[in-house]
Amino acid sequence: MALKKRLFTDNTLEEFMYPLQEESWDKVLLSDGVNISFKAFMNIFMNYFNAEFLIKTSYVKKDHYRVNSIKK
Repeated sequence: MALKKRLFTDNTLEEFMYPLQEESWDKVLLSDGVNISFKAFMNIFMNYFNAEFLIKTSYVKKDHYRVNSIKK
């Protein structure tokens, strides 16, 4: 079974915040309309987010993974 996660540390948070602070944000602030501004913001934000917080995949043997059933 594959488990996917992102690693958030003080260091990765600082590395993430720096380019956000350096971004001009003109595409967001000068856009016509809320939806266009939001899409521009999300594109910029997610670009830096995905670059800094990479997805790490771990593999767990199936016999070590236990799912508890819920009784009604």
